[in-house]
Amino acid sequence: MTTDDDLDYIHSNKNNKTTGKMSLLTESGTVEYDDTLKQIKTRGNTTFYNPKKPYQIKLSQSASLLGMGEARTWILLANAYDESAIRNKLVYDLSKRAGLLYTPNGNWVDLYINGEYRGNYLVSEKVEMAKNRVDIANLEKANEKANPDTDLSTLPAFGSM
Repeated sequence: MTTDDDLDYIHSNKNNKTTGKMSLLTESGTVEYDDTLKQIKTRGNTTFYNPKKPYQIKLSQSASLLGMGEARTWILLANAYDESAIRNKLVYDLSKRAGLLYTPNGNWVDLYINGEYRGNYLVSEKVEMAKNRVDIANLEKANEKANPDTDLSTLPAFGSM
């Protein structure tokens, strides 16, 4: 990946975002993705404060990365608290084998940003409502559509009366 802003800017605040370009090559050298990134940002609560930062990226268009189904938003897990870098991948794979619905896929990648090797990461599906992710109805949008003349934010929350 290359970023349009300095990496120090992205790392200085979790809300800082930039754009860039990404090329993803498979282990056999096949180009899997080579296009612009609409967004690159850091993520995580405690993991944000580690030297090895986790990232969220948004592709310029939906793409299937490493056979994980088409989507625009992807997560790069740093596995900062796991020296083996295997725990997340192992749990994802075991969950899939157990038949648990909506378990994210993940594959290891060696990440280079602006020409610098950043380490081994797990590129993973973001848990979100979408056809190739968590395929459920967006009840918030359905509620707004069913109540077009109501400002739902003014209504009391259930159990608050």
